[in-house]
Amino acid sequence: MNKKIRTQKIPVTDKRYTELLNISPFPIAIHVKGLIVYANQAALQLIQAKSQKEVLGKHVLKFIHPDYHELVKQRMGALMAGKKTESNIVQEKFVTLKRNIRDVELASISLEYNGERAVQSTIRDITTQKEFERKLLQSNSTLETIINSSPLAIYVVDVNGRVLLWNPVCEKIFGWTQEEVLGKLLPLPQKKKAAEFKDLMLGLLQGKPFSKDLVRYKKDGSEIHVNVSASPLFDENKKVVSIVAITSDVSERKKTEEMLKDSERKYRMMIEQSLLSTQILSPDGYTLQVNKAWERLWGLNLDMLKGYNMLNDKQLVETGVMPYIQKGFSGEATMIPAIKYETEKTIKNVTSSVTKWVQAYIYPVKDDEGRIREVVLVHEDITASKEFERQKDDFLGIASHELKTPVTSIKMYGQVLSKMFLNKGDVKAAELMDKMDLQVNKLSLLITDLLDVTKIQSGRMQFNSGFFDFNELLIETVDELQHMSENHKIVLQLAKSENVKGDRDRIGQVITNFITNAIKYSPNAQKIVIKTSCKSGYLTCMVQDFGIGISKQDLPRIFDQFYRSSLSSKTTFPGLGLGLFISKEIITRHKGEIWVESSSKKGTTFCFKIPIST
Repeated sequence: MNKKIRTQKIPVTDKRYTELLNISPFPIAIHVKGLIVYANQAALQLIQAKSQKEVLGKHVLKFIHPDYHELVKQRMGALMAGKKTESNIVQEKFVTLKRNIRDVELASISLEYNGERAVQSTIRDITTQKEFERKLLQSNSTLETIINSSPLAIYVVDVNGRVLLWNPVCEKIFGWTQEEVLGKLLPLPQKKKAAEFKDLMLGLLQGKPFSKDLVRYKKDGSEIHVNVSASPLFDENKKVVSIVAITSDVSERKKTEEMLKDSERKYRMMIEQSLLSTQILSPDGYTLQVNKAWERLWGLNLDMLKGYNMLNDKQLVETGVMPYIQKGFSGEATMIPAIKYETEKTIKNVTSSVTKWVQAYIYPVKDDEGRIREVVLVHEDITASKEFERQKDDFLGIASHELKTPVTSIKMYGQVLSKMFLNKGDVKAAELMDKMDLQVNKLSLLITDLLDVTKIQSGRMQFNSGFFDFNELLIETVDELQHMSENHKIVLQLAKSENVKGDRDRIGQVITNFITNAIKYSPNAQKIVIKTSCKSGYLTCMVQDFGIGISKQDLPRIFDQFYRSSLSSKTTFPGLGLGLFISKEIITRHKGEIWVESSSKKGTTFCFKIPIST
């Protein structure tokens, strides 16, 4: 039975990794189920391709000589199944796109690529070497001449390991001259590699050639990484009489491999040591990696996520965040709104359920071709802040209810006193009571806003839906508010009146908020313009002022609870920053949209649209 070999997890999405592959002088290709998914520039040159498009998606057998098809299929099957092959380095023949035949040597490993088992092959063009070997076989008489003129490092040793031939390239790579090595034991292995050298020699003496990456030593004692292809030479009785070794310096390739491994270690260390909960997913939604922070947050581990696909998570659909997640998987970095997530609803075999409030950020990791290789999801645990918000809302609800009764009483007593003063002829005292009543009304509105906010947060805000004439509501509201400011003329530009279905009072509350804001934030202006229009089944209402405006940085948060713009904070304007938050909830509950158009010191236009009743 073949032993299972460990699949290497190489971070093919790490930009550093792909950069290193691209600058590697050695051809490197990756295929999944036989289909090529990556080839670096050196590989494209080897098979005479002009671009990635000519090879990506093609089956590897298209570039393999037919004589080697069966052997390649067997080796691919073994690697994809995670089984150990007889040799990690094999020799084959490639067929280029221009139908040229090239002798190659491959070193293949099994790895994970976007969550799938794949095969990565590092290729060496040995056409020159093979041509030389063929010449050796053709003419033993010219052996020494061929060896000495070869561009490759070649040496020949006898069965005892003594050097018979040592060409100039050997001298260049290793440092020893012919005079220093001829007739002596091969110096390259030295004592550190004596046992390994002995095993290799025994195999060669038994007639078994090999091709391996080995560590050898130069004359100055420094290490050098080489690829050695050694073959026994036989006499007429088929007895091994000598051994020829063709050697190439692969130090640069080894350096590149070490850089790739170092990049992998740094990549994984960065993810593992991050304090933010991080989940890495494949482009089709399956989890590839989670860090310790993620495990602490959810009380789960990677093994528990087998079979889980984020794109099929019904809980994410129910909470309304699936469109944001799909944006991330389609290539757009996106902030995901806060949701309450329960693990037991989605993850099978959970021993204890974990419920957390989280907000997240999702972003795709792309390769140099712009294709998504991984999707990264970073969670932030906001459970504690949500609990604080709940406690705050409870307090506001209780406080608002407790304040409403005494404020109502104050208003009633004030009205009684005002009448009493008038009856006694004390006009000045009555006017003061009327001013107090106006301030009590403002306080009452603030308390109403606070109550509405607590109802929104608890989902208890009630709506009384019915049909009403929108223009009629608008005109009534304007008539009530026109007296608030003698400096502003409210100009109406209304479309044909339409009936809409909704809560008349709540829609009126939104219009009132828009108009009072327009008056409040345009103290030096002389008019406010209100326009309506009807298009594509929606009625749109716009309230335009010519006041201080809203800065660009404030626009995204203008409808947030308790938010007040930075411009308004420089001048004292009354209010808690709740009106627009409540207005947004009212319009949203009517299946409409609300937005604002503004720029600093150029005025503001608040808009909403709601469906027209049919």
